[in-house]
Amino acid sequence: MLVDFRNAIAHGDENTLANAVATGKVKPTLGSYRAHRRSLNRLVDTMDRVVAVELAKALDIASPW
Repeated sequence: MLVDFRNAIAHGDENTLANAVATGKVKPTLGSYRAHRRSLNRLVDTMDRVVAVELAKALDIASPW
């Protein structure tokens, strides 16, 4: 849903934006943006840690980052 909304913004797809807002799937507010950004930042941090651990195991080296 978030990716679709982002793509609609990037491509100027007003119909998709209006539909997402009308159905309540997305709230185009600063607070909603900040909450999504925090969630995505946590996801990225977790993915970085997991990839680093798995690379270290697979390559038998210290964690690369």
